[in-house]
Amino acid sequence: MGTPYKANTARDILTKEVPNIFMIQETKTNSQETRKMIQKLKNYEGIVLKATGASERICTLWEKRKWEMISQKIGKY
Repeated sequence: MGTPYKANTARDILTKEVPNIFMIQETKTNSQETRKMIQKLKNYEGIVLKATGASERICTLWEKRKWEMISQKIGKY
């Protein structure tokens, strides 16, 4: 996700394949950049978390017409 090519590739997959849930590890972006990308996706909501013990982030997206986050628990692993 750290380059425009990778961000566009992820966006293309979401647009063409329309997965219910899409996860990206080691996004190589900061949380703010990833949240901006999520906001541009009309059919998806998501969350960005810092990976424990790592310098990168984990991004999870879900199709908002089919899924909703009711609660979350962030643990060490």
